[in-house]
Amino acid sequence: NMEHNPNRFTESDCALACCYDQDCYSYQHTDRYCMHGNVSSTCTPDSGGMPGGQRHTVPSPRRTFDVTNRSYDDSTWEAVDVPHDFGIHGNFSDDGDTHHGYLPRNVSWYRKSFSLPEEWESSVVQLYFEGVFHVASVYVNGEFVAEHTAGYTGFTVRLDNTSVIWGDHARNVLAVRVDASFGSGHWYEGGGIYRSVWLQRRPPIHLAQHGLFLSPEGTGKAATVAAEVVGDGAHEANVSFMLVDDADGRQVAGCSAGVVAHGESFLSSCSITPHNISLWSIQNPKLYRLQAQVSAPGLDTANATVAFRTTKWDGQTGFYLNGKQMKLRGFSHHNSFAGIGVAVPARINLFKVQTTRALGGNVWRTSHNPYVSHLYELTDRTGVLVWDENRDYGPKYVQEMSDMVKQHRNHPSIIVWSFCNEYECEQSQDETGFQFRAAALAQDPTRPLTANGNLDKSGTPSVDGKVKIEVQGFSHSNNGTFEKFHSGEFSDVPTVLSECCSCTASNQRLPFDSRGVPECLRNQNSPGLLPFVAGSLGVWTLFDYFGEQQSWPNVACQFGQMDIAGFPKPHAYWYRANWLAGFSVDDPGRPALPDLQVARVLSLLPQWINNSTSVSTLCSTPHSELFVNNVSQGVQAAVPGQQTTWKVEKPSSNEPCEFPVPLRRVQCHGLGNVAAAKSSDACRAACCQRQGCRVWQWADDQGCWVGEACATQTDGGAWVGEAKAADYVANVTVVALDAKKLPVTSHTIVAPGPATTLQLSVDVPSPATGTGSRLILDGNDAGLIRAALVDDNGRLVPDAAANVTFSVIVGSGRVLGIGNGNPASHRFQPGNVTDTYGGLARVIVQVSTDCLSKNRQIMDQVNWDEGAKQRTLVDQSGNCHTLLPIVVQADAPGFDSAQVRLDVSAVPELDSPQAIAASTVPMETFSYFEDFDG
Repeated sequence: NMEHNPNRFTESDCALACCYDQDCYSYQHTDRYCMHGNVSSTCTPDSGGMPGGQRHTVPSPRRTFDVTNRSYDDSTWEAVDVPHDFGIHGNFSDDGDTHHGYLPRNVSWYRKSFSLPEEWESSVVQLYFEGVFHVASVYVNGEFVAEHTAGYTGFTVRLDNTSVIWGDHARNVLAVRVDASFGSGHWYEGGGIYRSVWLQRRPPIHLAQHGLFLSPEGTGKAATVAAEVVGDGAHEANVSFMLVDDADGRQVAGCSAGVVAHGESFLSSCSITPHNISLWSIQNPKLYRLQAQVSAPGLDTANATVAFRTTKWDGQTGFYLNGKQMKLRGFSHHNSFAGIGVAVPARINLFKVQTTRALGGNVWRTSHNPYVSHLYELTDRTGVLVWDENRDYGPKYVQEMSDMVKQHRNHPSIIVWSFCNEYECEQSQDETGFQFRAAALAQDPTRPLTANGNLDKSGTPSVDGKVKIEVQGFSHSNNGTFEKFHSGEFSDVPTVLSECCSCTASNQRLPFDSRGVPECLRNQNSPGLLPFVAGSLGVWTLFDYFGEQQSWPNVACQFGQMDIAGFPKPHAYWYRANWLAGFSVDDPGRPALPDLQVARVLSLLPQWINNSTSVSTLCSTPHSELFVNNVSQGVQAAVPGQQTTWKVEKPSSNEPCEFPVPLRRVQCHGLGNVAAAKSSDACRAACCQRQGCRVWQWADDQGCWVGEACATQTDGGAWVGEAKAADYVANVTVVALDAKKLPVTSHTIVAPGPATTLQLSVDVPSPATGTGSRLILDGNDAGLIRAALVDDNGRLVPDAAANVTFSVIVGSGRVLGIGNGNPASHRFQPGNVTDTYGGLARVIVQVSTDCLSKNRQIMDQVNWDEGAKQRTLVDQSGNCHTLLPIVVQADAPGFDSAQVRLDVSAVPELDSPQAIAASTVPMETFSYFEDFDG
């Protein structure tokens, strides 16, 4: 008499999940399956049984801790800002949790001292936590007030009915215990208050959190708006609604409803008839703002971003948006990023959204959990569709499904609600699916329901064998699976490839990778091209992430098209060629980016082996031409968007005095001295006259040296020289040719010289990544800076290495973390020192002044944590416009210091991540992939 409790991947996780469940008296665990039993479950000792445990009484969650008291001395505690991931502050160890990227899991405490003004005493005062992972226990002045066990949904904690003390001079203490010693995923999930927290003051009768609803499903000619109102006892209330254009504030509709309510909450609704409405689409994501106001007495207001569009899922022809058939093309995601873990700022998530679009993607799959609210704001504004996925699935977790739908239902970018992922959908209790379906439809009856890749034994489209879902997702399935399903009794059930393509690959900055990644991508994406399938929306994954690594010493996976520090891998160009360049700008599923063609040298062997070498290229055109050392290797016909492999033969000879390969600042060893040559010109002439001489070098204090080849090379600043092209792959160029064999674009790789310079550049914010050009001074915005080791000509030197130290030397900024894209890097992520990987390193820099938040005065008024406990300056001076740019410096032994400037802004209406998202829908300037040297 036990039920499956999914997502508990170790016996310890299974036991801890039972500990926090007041109805759980026993657990058993085997492999990836965790079973929980209630008080009526019976256990029979059996030597062959599964490991587990049982208890006969369940302790109260209302435990007491000294650290929750007002008198507790926290003067030695570390000061942090939320959002904050304490998991990433651990050290990698092969003793760490393998699911968690070999980082430790633990329990941590947060404390915050604050006051509440006396004039607030008659109000409803509450905290809204958007996300705490994993189990949050909340205390006020030593009193236990709330517990929340879902790590991916928000929750509200009321303060005014607790033991708070009122008055500006009265100190209250909020203490939050966060238990992240167990998780719900088989990847790195972090730990702590990793999303934002709001202090809210409301009148006694007020609009509920996430209480507004206007379904995006429809043409906008007529709609129903609704609001949930919260209050105590019987009362009258008037609720009015206004719909305005999000761009210019023009009112397009309005209505009001007067009600007499009984009880703690009630729903108020009325009908609107908007005029001059534009539909939300991928190319034109038109948004509106729903404003609600309740008067009862007292006044409360709330806003929600909304839009109108129609969707249709068809079992025969796939997916339609606003009546236009289109293929879904997208990526799955996990939430971590180098240096910062899971507390990802909005602008870095904007970088991920814009990368989705730059690769031709039109869907973001929130695998396998709901995401931070600003992510949906960004997808709404950029025209990226969303498959929104719940995490925990089982009778105990129905509320999580309800909360996810309620919190996100206004977002037009969300097109489907997913119950669960793969085998985690399996349940021993049939009622789970019915309960989840009822919970979702109660909050939003307008969107279809789905799950990723779960079929019962008979092939019925379902979650747990009986419950209907409108769209059947398939995980890592081939064409035959889809065709078999479609040819049977479920031919009218819409299908989609909701996860595929775990095609691991390293950066192209490393030696040639022969695992056939392009073939993997092509073959595993192919079911999405079937005419009755809606598409391939869950390529695994867009970015690498911590956890699910191969084995120690790796701590991050290698599934992504981008590495964990945001540098492109070779197979990112496969998607840019096939999903973006491969479609017309008129295709309704193509992001609104300019028409383009792609040419890329994917990999090469830089030396001749057995008198030949191999080069892999990718072009979006039907023909391509390859040049090696400026010599054409011919033209090949190819399927656009597919890899072409060239075998290049070593030239048999060169002209005696042709030395096209310069050797600067490098010393060749294994050469012979020519004492008679007294200058560099004489040295060159001496090599010309010698049979078999292919390399010459000159240094004023060393004289002339010549020979057949460099045995080895070392740095040598005073040396000059040249070599014959036949001995080196000096440059490779692929030219994309159209149907008439005319060139349309090209890509060149030039062999670099020795690394001479440490170079810094800004990747985010940057027009090249569609992320703007300035950080806003809100205390939270963050940017990405690239450090590169380059030669005298500014070319990346992939095999160069250095330890780089980053610092902010001017302006309101701080180093938030580091990275380099190496899946086996064990550097302390929130630090400021890292080694380069493939010649590159990354630093994340965050603004440290807030002079923009609308309620800064109240923030200062209620804050008691000052001085050493305040990391971010809350600036009331009004001098935001005079603040200097942030200047970041990088230092590395053997190189001169490098500096770069991050510009800042006091105008969020123009420069916030949300504003940039809205202004870059026709993303004319995205050049990150073409510009990337790697």
